[in-house]
Amino acid sequence: MKRNLFLSLLLMVVLASCNPIVVTDIVKIYPPIVVPDSVIVYGVGQRVPTSARTIGRVSVGKGSIAAKCTYSDVIRLAKTEVAKAGGNGLMITSHSMPSSGGGNCHQIAGSILRLGEGAMKNDSLVSEVFKNQAAEQHELMQRYSVPRNIFSVDMGHGHIYSGIYNGESGSSFASIPQRNGMEWRLQYEHTFNCGAGIGLLYSGFRSSGWVFGVKETFHENYFAPVLSWRWRFAEKWMLKPEFGIGYYRHDDNASNGYHLWADGSAVNLDLGLEYMVTPHIGLGASAGVLSSYLGDLKDNRGNTYSAMYDNNGMARYTFLIGFRYYF
Repeated sequence: MKRNLFLSLLLMVVLASCNPIVVTDIVKIYPPIVVPDSVIVYGVGQRVPTSARTIGRVSVGKGSIAAKCTYSDVIRLAKTEVAKAGGNGLMITSHSMPSSGGGNCHQIAGSILRLGEGAMKNDSLVSEVFKNQAAEQHELMQRYSVPRNIFSVDMGHGHIYSGIYNGESGSSFASIPQRNGMEWRLQYEHTFNCGAGIGLLYSGFRSSGWVFGVKETFHENYFAPVLSWRWRFAEKWMLKPEFGIGYYRHDDNASNGYHLWADGSAVNLDLGLEYMVTPHIGLGASAGVLSSYLGDLKDNRGNTYSAMYDNNGMARYTFLIGFRYYF
């Protein structure tokens, strides 16, 4: 019995923490005259009939960080309170967008109205109200929705932090210049309404250094499908984690004509931040890790080398900046 009571209380707390807060201040309660769906909503700054009487106030939002509610959700909750109080109109006086400090909820405040029969029967007025509502909602969705298609071009720095297996010497030696090089990427993504996205990524890396009097150049190529998720947490800012797995190719070319290569697979994990300069142009920065797992190393002398105790391959950090084209 006590356990069931505790679980019930816990469930109520969890549900409450995931919902926005609704506050009303009613001057006088009237018998209900309409259902919530029939309540007429007037947007911020919109004119209301002169016959309208204010019978109270209502505010929705300011929930916990876990709370997540769209503009439609808070309007629905407010209309329910209006109908309960005997009102048939809602005049919104303030509207705040979701923010990192106030949770993921839209927040609204407004007056509960008691409209005369003339206003309720005025079809043209009602039509205009709902048209304005739809336009306002569409504008809000546009301001905080993520782009559907994104093409990215990035360049930056890559650093190899893993051991590097050299087939000829069997060692993991590499000069410091070989470990640091230029990184570049080309990427296309399609993002869905929920923020999840899929795409195709090409990543390249090039570095060179002198080893025992011979200049060696690393050239890495990576092709992969990727999964991502975009969160537009402010009007112009987006956060994007990303994961991919695909084909990897390693080439090591020496100035004396020696060529060593291997191919296999790799995974990448990245976290990016984007700023939308315009609805179609953006700037981005990202940091991540790319780790490859390669097969046998082969050279142009007909030799094949296998790692005795470790898998062939290498891993590197990436730091990139670039441009975004949204369409």
